[in-house]
Formats: sequence, structure tokens, C-alpha cells
Amino acid sequence: MKCEAIYVWNPEYSVRKMCKALGEKQIVISEWKVRKIMRENGLYSISSRRYKPSQGKRKKGERYSENLIKRKFSPEGFSKVWAGDITYIPTNIGWVYLAVVMDLYNREIIGYHVSKEINTELVCRALRNAKSKYPKAKEVIFHSDRGCQYSSTRFQSSLSEAGFKSSMSAPGCPYDNSCVESFFAGMKKECIRRKEYATIEDVKRDLFQYIELFYMSPVSYRLLHEGVKMA
Repeated sequence: MKCEAIYVWNPEYSVRKMCKALGEKQIVISEWKVRKIMRENGLYSISSRRYKPSQGKRKKGERYSENLIKRKFSPEGFSKVWAGDITYIPTNIGWVYLAVVMDLYNREIIGYHVSKEINTELVCRALRNAKSKYPKAKEVIFHSDRGCQYSSTRFQSSLSEAGFKSSMSAPGCPYDNSCVESFFAGMKKECIRRKEYATIEDVKRDLFQYIELFYMSPVSYRLLHEGVKMA
């Protein structure tokens, strides 16, 4: 039986699949026995588990905002729902961090900031840049994850002072902010990947060219709906 088990073994097979493969050979054996035989012979499955977002419990004393958008990523107009997130960029001087603010109506990056520090100032500066671009924006829903930068008293106060409402994803769930995650994925593929940055200024220059010049389709969409023709 041991030889038969080894014969049908496949590194991508789980214990359950091994039992099924042996069953097809008219060998009835329990999962416990298969697992024991595999261990005795140094056989281990390399099959990956399906990713399941963490739904961690809230710790006592932590205060987070309710998820107000619930994955409804198509608001009815501009400056209705903004979303923020942070990503990292490798450089010769260590990690550099990018915080962005996206208008979910047309996926336009309306504010961003780059820093060597991943702190509250990073996200506050990105928010200020967005507010300076759209100073008349009021009653905006600002959606983010539950990172300490966004749940900080300082950032939440900035939202309140602007008349914005805070919205946060479920704990450990990237799908609740997938629009910004998608932007980061495209940016790294089209702009960051295979590049070597010596300084933070190199990063800022590349990001400016990508966000302000290359990533123009959302801006075109906005101008079209504002009645402005692109040159």
C-alpha cells in the first residue's frame, strides 16, 4: 500500500486528492493513513490554499468608521466618494511610500504625496492636495482601509473639518477598496517595475509623469462631462 501511495503521489495533490486517486485504483484508505504514509516518506503537498481575506475581530478601544459604500464604486457624480490608500516603492535608499486620493466617479487621482515615512502626515498631505484641487467639495465620503494612518485622530479630524464622512473597509479585506488597489497594480506594471531609483526625487519625477501626464483617461472623462473639449 505504501508503494501504491507513493506511485500515485503528485506534489499538487492534497491528502483528499490522494485518497481519491487511490480510490480510483480500488484502494480504500483513510485520509489519516494517507497523511501518515506521506510524512513517513517525506512527501508534502505544495498546493496553495485559496486566499481568504482576514476578518479579524476589533480590539477593545479601537474606533473605526462604518463601511458606507459597501463596494458600490460608481457614485452619481464627481466629488461624491473619494478613496485613499498607500503603497510602497523600492529604491536604493529603502522603501518610499505613495498615498493617493482617487475620485471613484472617474477613477481620477486627484491628490497624492510621496514620502520616506509611512505616517499620518503622508495621508494628510495627500488629502490636502486633493482638497486644494477641489476646494468646493463638500459632504464627500472618504473611503479607506483601517490602517493606523487613516484611523488616527489627526486624519479623522481633517475629514470632519472639511465636512467629509469617513468610511472604512472591513478588517483585512482589500476587495472593499479594489479600485485604488487596481490603480496601484497598473501603476507598478506600467511605471515602476524593472526600474531602479537612486533617490526619492527620481520616484517623484516618474510618478508625476505617470499620474499627471500618462494616466489621462479619467481626466478626459471628467472634462468631457464638464463640457470641456480636450485639445
